[in-house]
Amino acid sequence: MRRGKKKVKKGARKAARRQPVDRRRALEMGGLGLVAASLFLALVVYLGLFGGAAGSALESGLRFLTGSLIFLVPPLLAAVGILLIFPEFMRGYRGLKAGLGLLLLALFLIAGANFLTLFGADPAEKAFFDSGYFTTRGGIIGAALYWLTAVLFGDAGSTVVIVFLLLASGFLITGASVRTVLLASGRGARRAANRTA
Repeated sequence: MRRGKKKVKKGARKAARRQPVDRRRALEMGGLGLVAASLFLALVVYLGLFGGAAGSALESGLRFLTGSLIFLVPPLLAAVGILLIFPEFMRGYRGLKAGLGLLLLALFLIAGANFLTLFGADPAEKAFFDSGYFTTRGGIIGAALYWLTAVLFGDAGSTVVIVFLLLASGFLITGASVRTVLLASGRGARRAANRTA
């Protein structure tokens, strides 16, 4: 009876030792798949190559979701794939993921709101969720973000949200402190004022 228990424990230990390797291998294969998908999508989106029914459906779906920001999808997929293969790259970068997420939200909101008329002279439409319009801007994601900020805060509030997201993402990505940057800016302004006086 004791031997049976020892075998179970020994077998359980072997399975426990194998599990991290299997999980690691699955993450690596997923990462490799994302890198391959990014390469395929880059050929379809950037070079306009025919990707078959799958490529056309993928491009249409991504254009619906992301609009004119579809050009960001291939490098983002490649970056996520590389991070799945080499997770140690993210160690030590505490605010990088959050900063990149905020930067992505800012880009979608900029495209959805047609901030500073970057996508043509016509201002953003007030008829939200018109697919003929938002696929040339920030896609359904950008339209939803713009709708949310415009309904809650108006166009002025949308602009403030964009500026906040850009500043916050910059500070998180670089790891800089807001306080340190403001103090250094104040010292620089004082020095410049003293030189001109």
